[in-house]
Amino acid sequence: MQKALGDSSLAVSEWKQEAINYGALNPVTEGVYRFSGLARGKAGPDNTVEWRLILEVLRQALSKGRSEPGYLKVWQRELLAYSSGILKPAGGLRPGRCIEAQEQGESAWLWLEDLGKETKWSLERHLLAARHFGGFAAVYSAKQLDAFWLCRGFSG
Repeated sequence: MQKALGDSSLAVSEWKQEAINYGALNPVTEGVYRFSGLARGKAGPDNTVEWRLILEVLRQALSKGRSEPGYLKVWQRELLAYSSGILKPAGGLRPGRCIEAQEQGESAWLWLEDLGKETKWSLERHLLAARHFGGFAAVYSAKQLDAFWLCRGFSG
């Protein structure tokens, strides 16, 4: 939390955790959780700050034994993407910031910026997002990324 807010003098004074129903989009994700609360600085109770973080837990066991780097469901891909530095704003999109990545044996914990709660989108918002994703894809396809762990196809 201190790293996320950029203030090492803050101490958590209140916190809560809730599971997020993520719809199993990533088959190696064991769970996604929102942590939020209040933190106080050394300056006293008037120096109270709200904070929110997302924790994504990845598990090797959920990749069903396949570990070759180009496999679609390799469990470390998201961890490697965040630690590689290739996730930069492009085409109108900005990936959520990874505050901390902790690999622990056959699992990894990704502490991520909380981009907010889900909201219903209008058709115009969907069209804008599609335009941004197209711009994002154009920027990255032009870069000819060469990371060994990138998935080159969608075979299962």
